[in-house]
Amino acid sequence: MKIEYTFETNARTIELLGRKQIRDGTTAINELLKNAHDADSDYVEMHFGTGKTDNDAVIIADHGYGMSHDEFLNKWLILGTPGKSDIKETKKGRPMLGAKGVGRLSVDALGSELLLITKSKDSPWIISYLNWNLFDNSNLFLKDIAVPFTEVEKLNIETLVESIKKLQEIQIRNLAAPGWYERNEKSDTLTSEVNSFLLEHENDTFQPFSKGEAIPDRFMKGQKNLFKQIYKEINDFDPNYDLILELIQEISETKEATGTIVYISSLRSNWNLTSAENKPILARLSRTVSWLFNTTGLDIESEIYCNKKNLKSYIEKDFEERHYEIYDIKFKGKIQMDKDDTARFRGNLFIRGVPEEILSPINERLAEGLPLMDQFGGRYYKDCGPFFIEVCYVEGDQWRSNLNPDEWTEIMEMIQITGLQKGGIRLFWDNTRILPYGEPENDFLGIEARRTRKAGRWLFSHRNTFGRILLTRDSNSKLEEKTSREGFVEDEYYNYLRGTCMDLLMKMASQFLNRENIYNLRSIYLEPLEEEHKKKTSLEGERKKERKLIRKHINELHEKMDKFDANEFMDSLNYVETLSKVESLTDNFSPVELDELENELKSIKYQIVAETKSYLRPSKTLLKAGGFKLRNKVETYNLERESLYNHAIPRIDENIDKLDLLLHKALSSKLSLDVEFIQKRLEDSQNLLKRSKTLQRTFKTNIRSKTKIFEGAVAESENNVKHLLESESIDERTKALNAQILDLKERLLTGTDEDKIPEDLEKIITELEELHKAVESYCTETLDKFNETLHSLPVGGEDSLNNKFFEENSDFFMELARNTDDYLELANIGLASDVMTHEFAQYISLIEEAITAIKEFKLDEYGEHWIKVLDSGIKAVSMRLVALEPMNKSRHSYKEPIDLKKVINDIGTFFEGKRKKNRISLEILIPDDTIITTSLSRFFPTVCNILDNMFHWVLLSKKDKIIRIEYKDGDLFFTNSGPEIRPETEELLFTPFYSTKAEGRGLGLFLSRTSLRAIDWDLVLEKMGDPEGIGGPVFKIVIPKKGEGGSL
Repeated sequence: MKIEYTFETNARTIELLGRKQIRDGTTAINELLKNAHDADSDYVEMHFGTGKTDNDAVIIADHGYGMSHDEFLNKWLILGTPGKSDIKETKKGRPMLGAKGVGRLSVDALGSELLLITKSKDSPWIISYLNWNLFDNSNLFLKDIAVPFTEVEKLNIETLVESIKKLQEIQIRNLAAPGWYERNEKSDTLTSEVNSFLLEHENDTFQPFSKGEAIPDRFMKGQKNLFKQIYKEINDFDPNYDLILELIQEISETKEATGTIVYISSLRSNWNLTSAENKPILARLSRTVSWLFNTTGLDIESEIYCNKKNLKSYIEKDFEERHYEIYDIKFKGKIQMDKDDTARFRGNLFIRGVPEEILSPINERLAEGLPLMDQFGGRYYKDCGPFFIEVCYVEGDQWRSNLNPDEWTEIMEMIQITGLQKGGIRLFWDNTRILPYGEPENDFLGIEARRTRKAGRWLFSHRNTFGRILLTRDSNSKLEEKTSREGFVEDEYYNYLRGTCMDLLMKMASQFLNRENIYNLRSIYLEPLEEEHKKKTSLEGERKKERKLIRKHINELHEKMDKFDANEFMDSLNYVETLSKVESLTDNFSPVELDELENELKSIKYQIVAETKSYLRPSKTLLKAGGFKLRNKVETYNLERESLYNHAIPRIDENIDKLDLLLHKALSSKLSLDVEFIQKRLEDSQNLLKRSKTLQRTFKTNIRSKTKIFEGAVAESENNVKHLLESESIDERTKALNAQILDLKERLLTGTDEDKIPEDLEKIITELEELHKAVESYCTETLDKFNETLHSLPVGGEDSLNNKFFEENSDFFMELARNTDDYLELANIGLASDVMTHEFAQYISLIEEAITAIKEFKLDEYGEHWIKVLDSGIKAVSMRLVALEPMNKSRHSYKEPIDLKKVINDIGTFFEGKRKKNRISLEILIPDDTIITTSLSRFFPTVCNILDNMFHWVLLSKKDKIIRIEYKDGDLFFTNSGPEIRPETEELLFTPFYSTKAEGRGLGLFLSRTSLRAIDWDLVLEKMGDPEGIGGPVFKIVIPKKGEGGSL
């Protein structure tokens, strides 16, 4: 009886060591990338989908050492060899990342079919094709499965296709192994289950059995579907030969002509990384392979594609060295076990905003060593070796941080992107990140768990903390990675690593940073920041109130302007009816009736004057805040009222004069003196005088009822109307007339001096008319002064009484708020331009690549001609495109001598059509050979913009249309015969987005001035107007003189 036996390896061992051990496809890809790293590859290229069909393959190609015939047979095909485990570093000095030999088996987690193409130095190409599903048959042993490979000296499309077909033929023979069928006598009858399947597919290229070979009767239980799947995959295997040949060509062109291509198909997962549903997979892949793209000094160029689309921009950027210098609090140093079996941290604590004299004694203590895990006494851990740790903390609120806004924003965006992707403390082994430590779902140091329990006292969180633990295989060889490549085996050595780091975080917070300890370091910088924030919050509250108040005033202005309707106003005064009545008068009216009509007309006049002379004069703050719409509306409103005044008042005055004349005739022709009428006129005048005085007193009372903000205006009002208050002369004249009238009445009764009564009455009437005019003038002037004083006050000023802040800061913050919107729109314009140039640049790049490819073909003379034309055209477009880039002009604003007259004439030709169409005369008064030195990229658009505005203004002229450009006294002047610019408009002319054109954007003059000032020139509006008498505004380009940074 045999008593000695050996282990045999079932085929499923491959599945258990490979697919079952690897967490997922992302981990498998990382293992293959580690193999490329260990092969000293300087280039790695990944493809997820080749573009031939969707999700057809995953390819990883590198330019490493590759494998020779012996290496493939004695290393790649043998499991459990020492392999890389005894090698500490590569030939280039890189630390070995793969040590368990699971890289080749991890391919099974990605897909069931593997095409391996590899080449080492001075060796032929090795090609192998393998279907991993063969190992899922538990009835087979490893020795039962053949792994075909072939060697080819030179690879091209013919040799590649031929080699792969040969490997497919060998591979499908594995389906003839006994482990697929029942153990009975083989049958060649047509009723065979196996034979029936093969007859259905007899036209397929590859068959497991040779002609004439006996075919089994039935599939072994549970193997039929697996057999059919493998059979189909082998027959359907049709790789992207074009892409493979392209990768082979790249390897052949390297210095050593070595490398490896791993082509995986029949994928087990969807790797279409550009689809919306696969965003989580892309995010995880990005984090997993980021070490390949971000490790400093790694010297591996990497590319990643999905169906030919480059995904390199999707790989997340990891923290760089400079980021570890952006912190509010940081501590870094080494954790090491001392001879007394106590682990200690030795390092430094850094805190922005805390004086060095406070930190110095603490760092002296840390330099001596901060004991860690001293409470456990070594019962649960063993020293894993010394390692470096660095932890950075950034305040979660920007106002609490000593970082500037840009620094704080940059760090917080990295920490908090998509669910805290980058927060927490990551772990690196020889500069390669070890997952899952530092992943959002992995809190291996208990940072978030401790924060949940001690939210008020625990400082650190994934939301505000980032850091790194740096291990090396030399110093920390006791740590062992899990076979699944998902972190370390959680033994005593791992407990030491984890426990010391957790204790360090706890002690730094409790002994130095939190409020409960004697140092309370965080409060040292927080208290002044909190006080400053409190002030800013209060200030912002005031600003919000002011913005609300300004919006209220703007709405009130709009409401007031919207309510005014000239026709309704005139109808309410019975303007038309009264004038019609006066204009149809005859000489048959009595003096009393005439007087009533005149009083009625004068009442209408006073109301029109009071309404139309009260112009709206909003403050600059309101005009800026209200924008073009408000400015235009106010101007229209005032013009409408002015027009109403100019139309109505002359007509009323004309009819009042008419009534005066009729009244004079009526009085002169009467035989009996109407003393009662004269007395009534005197009383009316006295009442009018009283109303005027009452109006002034009411005005003074109302003004004085306001607070201190109006006291200056009250004083001004009193000075303006002081002489009007001195009305004693009017009172004396009224008393004198009263006395004269009483005397006339007595003379009429007594018959004394009757012959002189008509003459005296005529004198009284004349004096009465003069007195009436004086009273009317007094009332009108009083009203005008009232309006003038009223409108010198801020709109709604009574709502902001004693508000010193508004007086001091409202202009500033409204200007700031407005500029924010203005410059945001400018930034959007620049961004849109940048996007446009970027997108077009990509298309041009593709066209250039196509032209280069076409040139490789033999073309006839005709074809070569058109390729040259296309090539030169694309280059020209590319150069123009560069000129359109937003930053191009600022980069190339060099100065050069230009012929001023020639440049101006050239610019004038751009407007030739508009000039001729509108019969505009363009006068260019510049001496010949006037040379100036300037940046043409700034000067040219400025002149174009000024001329464009000139054409707009000159078209508003009702006289000859003239535009004049003149060079004198070393400056360049532009004027036109259009209307002058209003004084209130002058101040806003260079304000962003202010325009007098309804369709204008208001950017031209602002950008022109800004551009010129960048080269120490200037653009100004001449206040003196046009000295030559053309009539319009004068703009001047100020050219600095030689010796002042000038150009002449």
